[in-house]
Amino acid sequence: DDGNLILVKISKKKEREQKELSRHELCAQLVSDDTEQLSGVPEWELFLQLSDLRTMYLMHLVMDISEHLAVLSKCLQSDAIALPEAADIILVAIRNLENLKVSNGPSLREFHSRYHNSPDGTGSEFGTYLGNPMEALNGYNFSAEHELEKGVILDAIIHSLNERFGPLIDHPIVKASHVLDPTNWPDEATVTKEGVHVDAYGNAELAILADHFKYLKPLQTFDLDEAMEEWFRMKRRVQRMEKSKNSFNHFWTYFLGIKRHTQKGLGFPNMCTLIRAVLLTVVDTSCCERGFSLMNRIHTASRNKLKVKTVDRLMRIHLTGPKNMVDFDA
Repeated sequence: DDGNLILVKISKKKEREQKELSRHELCAQLVSDDTEQLSGVPEWELFLQLSDLRTMYLMHLVMDISEHLAVLSKCLQSDAIALPEAADIILVAIRNLENLKVSNGPSLREFHSRYHNSPDGTGSEFGTYLGNPMEALNGYNFSAEHELEKGVILDAIIHSLNERFGPLIDHPIVKASHVLDPTNWPDEATVTKEGVHVDAYGNAELAILADHFKYLKPLQTFDLDEAMEEWFRMKRRVQRMEKSKNSFNHFWTYFLGIKRHTQKGLGFPNMCTLIRAVLLTVVDTSCCERGFSLMNRIHTASRNKLKVKTVDRLMRIHLTGPKNMVDFDA
């Protein structure tokens, strides 16, 4: 009914006009006639905001920003994320936001391809977005201000990320843990890296990690001198393994699963213990929160008499069992 009423108004308006007007021009005049009546109506105020050029531009900018922040959030909440990788992921997100200051993301490129500017010569601007009229409200000079405003928003977000994650990125243990990532190791063809011989690469960082984790019970028998000798042999062994280019978590889980690597003699028992400590270092609390969420779904008000052992078993089945119950073999 509302649509029919609008069409009737447009028809009557067109009959009163002497010249031919486009449908958009008729709608604009029709709206201008009813502006006083619509003033203060929440739906009308919302329409004005959504048809504002600045609002439309910022919505596209936020979509580009949120795309990079969503990737960062998803990675940090992953159970597979390891301590050395966390800092790299954060730095990549910051770099991507820095790139948005000099080049538009996909959403902003789409905005510029759909928006056609038509300066009216009155200090404000109006144009069309996919054929729909758009106007810069409150005297906003889109041509002069939109790039400046984008830079201010991105700088504020980057500053916030640096403040929030700076202590993690600059933490000495996080920096030292990077030497355990095989992708950072200099290959055998490289004689030096930053003045350190390939055989001595990571020795100082190894001592920092050993000192940090020395209070853990599994490291009470840790021998730093033996670990240094194992570290020398381990680098040679790992560089010959194809899987060394996999993710930190995936590779070291595979490496520690080989029994001979954890045995004394030709194995690397001290290094394996230290690497386990790094692997078990939690980057964030999302895994803990997911555990509480799962427990709440199992131990509900209607099943409040479940014993602790039963809840524990049900949670283990859910977390480590097959996703498809057809494949479950008790």
